[in-house]
Order: sequence, then structure tokens, then C-alpha cells
Amino acid sequence: MGNNNQENKFKWIEIVRGAFAGLSCLMIYWGWSIDTNDSFLKSFNLSPESLFLFGIFFSILFLVSSLEKIFSPIVELFLTKLVITLSITGLLMICMVQSSEMLNKIFSVDASLLPFSRSFLAGILFFKKIYPFSMLLMILMILYYVIQIIDVIKEAGKDGWPAYIKYSIFIISTIACLVFSYKFNNVYFNDKILPKKAYILAKELDFYSNEVCNLPAKSKNKKIIYMDTQYKYVLVDKTMSAEQDLWGFIKYASESGDADAGIFYKFDSYEKPDLIVQRCLSDF
Repeated sequence: MGNNNQENKFKWIEIVRGAFAGLSCLMIYWGWSIDTNDSFLKSFNLSPESLFLFGIFFSILFLVSSLEKIFSPIVELFLTKLVITLSITGLLMICMVQSSEMLNKIFSVDASLLPFSRSFLAGILFFKKIYPFSMLLMILMILYYVIQIIDVIKEAGKDGWPAYIKYSIFIISTIACLVFSYKFNNVYFNDKILPKKAYILAKELDFYSNEVCNLPAKSKNKKIIYMDTQYKYVLVDKTMSAEQDLWGFIKYASESGDADAGIFYKFDSYEKPDLIVQRCLSDF
């Protein structure tokens, strides 16, 4: 009975892996090939970039489900679970400390005032720290699928075309995730631009539109965060900014030669954005 349950579990994982890999390839292809003005995209309020990101998301799900199949027997051991849990917890704590330090350097305030951006930034730092391991793992997975195709060719010849298609889709999905991971670590969120991205995160996630405080004219329509629990003082961000979507945030300031990279946040040094602390004078 136990063996049958295990076999059914692996069969289900195989179906899920195939679905995730197929969807990732399909979404990435659509993201590259469909025009921005396509009526189908407009009807769902989507963009080619969003389809591409969905493709990468499904590719990540494919990798996670593959890891479940590979490491499931090992992870079931108590000591292995303990070591993995402690390692990940420790690494997350380090990333949280580093994200707090980075935000403190940018805003000169306690990072607890920026909870959402601190958590998001910690996630980015976590990925950057496991990046070498994840790249090695994806390369090994690609080699494994190539070997599987070679074995199928030797054993089944032309009759093995379903396996060719399956492993080819697995390879394409893994390569897509590998390339995106490389660009994520070395282009979109490299060490040079990461502080600016941290500033953008805080501006989008933790700063609020001013609806309560009577501020001077130059600060009236700017975003703020409250500095204390009595709401007496606010930190005002006077830096000019423009709204952007997720893809705009990812590509912002990357060294890709984009002409529009500087339109979102106009400051030359991430350590000196246009910030000012002011007293909140409320009408209420």
C-alpha cells in the first residue's frame, strides 16, 4: 500500500511538472511574440511583459516540483529537515538585518518604519545569496535531461518522440529560469543598483499619500511616512517620481542602455534622496 501511494505521488508530481513546464514555455513564447497592442492582451489588461513574467513564474514552479521529486526521500529524514530549517532561518535573519541596514543608510530612519520594503528587500537578498547554488542546480538539471534524451534515443529511436517533447520542454523551461536568474542577480538587481531599487520599494510600498497633514506647499502633494505613534512628525519624500508597473521596476536602472531608465526616480546618489522631516499639523 505504501509503495502504491508513493508511486501515485510521483505520477502526480510528473503531471504537475509537465503542466508547469508547458505553461512556462507557452507564456514566455507569447511574451516574446505578441504585439503590445494585441486585442487579446487588451481584453485582459495584460502586457507582453506580464505574460513573460507569468512564464518565469511557472518555470520556477516547475523547478520547485522537480526538486520535490528529487529530494523528497532525503528531506523526510528528521536531521535533514532540522539542518535545512536552521540554515534557511539563519540566512533569512542575515538578509533581514542587511535589508534593515541598507534602508537605514538611505532614509536615516529605523527600518521598522518600512516593514513591507524591508521584507521584500530581504527576499531579494536571500535569492542573491542562494544564486550560485541555484545556478549550479539548474545546470545539472539541464545536463540530466539531455542525458535522458540520449538514453531515449538509444533505446526507443523515433518511437520515443513523446519523451523527446517532454524533456525538451523541461530543458527550455529550465534554461528560461536560468537566464532570468542570471539577469536578476547580475543586471536587474546587481550590487550597484540594488540600493536604488531599495529606495523605489520603500517609495512604492511604505510611503503614503498625504491626506491628513497640513504641510508647506512644496511638500503638500508628496508621499510621507509617520515617524512616531502620535503622528506628530512625518518624513516627506520630495523626489520626483512616476508610476511604473512590475516590469518597469525590474528593468529600472539596469545596465541595458534603456533610454527611459532615468524617468522614474531622479536623484544621482541613493544616499541623498530629497527627504525632509516636518511636523504634521492636522485639521482634525
